[in-house]
Amino acid sequence: MRPLTRTRSGDTPIVRIETLTERGLPQCLALARDREWLAEDAKWRMLFEVATVLGVRDDSGAVIATVAHARPTTSLDFVGMLLVASEHEQRGIGRALMRHVLDRSWPRPVLLHATPRGRPLYDSLGFAEVGATGTYFRRPEPTSGVGRSRPATPADRDAIVDLDARIYGDARPELVERLPRFAEQVRVLERCGQLAGYVAAWRNVDGLVVGPLAARTAEAAQDLVADVLRDSTAPVRLDLDRAQPEMHEWATAQGFVWRNDTVRMAARHHGSLHRTDVVWSPFTQATG
Repeated sequence: MRPLTRTRSGDTPIVRIETLTERGLPQCLALARDREWLAEDAKWRMLFEVATVLGVRDDSGAVIATVAHARPTTSLDFVGMLLVASEHEQRGIGRALMRHVLDRSWPRPVLLHATPRGRPLYDSLGFAEVGATGTYFRRPEPTSGVGRSRPATPADRDAIVDLDARIYGDARPELVERLPRFAEQVRVLERCGQLAGYVAAWRNVDGLVVGPLAARTAEAAQDLVADVLRDSTAPVRLDLDRAQPEMHEWATAQGFVWRNDTVRMAARHHGSLHRTDVVWSPFTQATG
């Protein structure tokens, strides 16, 4: 089937872009499988809550392309889940979706994680590299030791929101407040009477995903992740900023195996995005 293409402007077709609802979830999962991505039901459901999921349909009504546009903070937008059905690739549909997101986000900076396959498109749209994220996986293994963190309670809400804003660089209270409902674990670590860090871990189709993680020091981050490992009987995924080599060394020592790197890219942004004297990991690569 043909996408609903009207005319062509330069190298970008004009397509009918619509906002998808959760009723489109089965087609989003089918599209992910078509592109050999995981069919991440929980992640897509979360995106329908915290982001605007945009889509393109062909003339039969089938979803043939998606992108998620999230606005978790007051100053930054995030883009993820850019997918175009294999039958419709190389027709400019992905470019049309990205230009639509850049238009609707103006003048705010837009951030994303780029795979090698997608990077040429982002380069051509003016995105610039601002960092890199390494993804690690660890098989379930018995972990001993006494936990240093504790499960978060509703009373920790304000302290978590404040620490997250200090470490992440901008406040994102709505995202943080969803964690108790979405995540399997939310843990906090206290040092000298103040919050030293927090971590969440949520269930995905291939195991447990650590994120977000925000800690004042690498030691605090390591203690938090170690407690997630101790309580997990599933494979664990951990995304780490390449600017934190001590965390990568620690993860390797704990049995994590590197799987791939993705490049963080930004449009309309200059300077550093995140502090380098603290440790953080994203909630998801699609939402920051």
